[in-house]
Amino acid sequence: MIENSGGLITFDFGTITSTSASAQVVRVRYSLIVLDILANQDGDSLVNNVIWTWLGGTRSTNAPPVQIVEPQLEIDKDASPTSVAIGETVTFTIDLSHDAVSSADAFDVVLTDQIPTGLTYLPASLTIGGSATVNPEPPPYYDPATNTLTITWDVIRLDETAIVSFQATYLGPPPVVNTSNAEWT
Repeated sequence: MIENSGGLITFDFGTITSTSASAQVVRVRYSLIVLDILANQDGDSLVNNVIWTWLGGTRSTNAPPVQIVEPQLEIDKDASPTSVAIGETVTFTIDLSHDAVSSADAFDVVLTDQIPTGLTYLPASLTIGGSATVNPEPPPYYDPATNTLTITWDVIRLDETAIVSFQATYLGPPPVVNTSNAEWT
């Protein structure tokens, strides 16, 4: 039985009978998943308390605390050139890497770049490099209905980087600001 959204799990083993004259061990092994929620923050410790209850006794014990470790990715974006005439091409380069304090891999990484009004994305210009392996499904894509480029990775490990480059044609009017966003678990 699970109660309180996973806060309490109760196992009922019924009657366990030993025919041995010596003490026996009952071992229960189970796995828990730390949820990616606001209450679980980098550096926090989670404690798992177990209470054994049987006819004639109770015993409580704690598993070793689990420390929450979250990745810290850094996103850096560059445009070249930064000043163009109408109809000229701008190359954008986005670098994803772990910052100096990162101590964990980043999972389910999603990079989005909403191409602003004033720029037209050139689909054949997209390149993805770095040491992280981009997800083959769905492939990196541009959605013309939302003007959004979306690229995903299952994982970007501590020693890996991702480099995304694409081009867009400037249509005007100025100023045009293009930003990118990266999310991960």
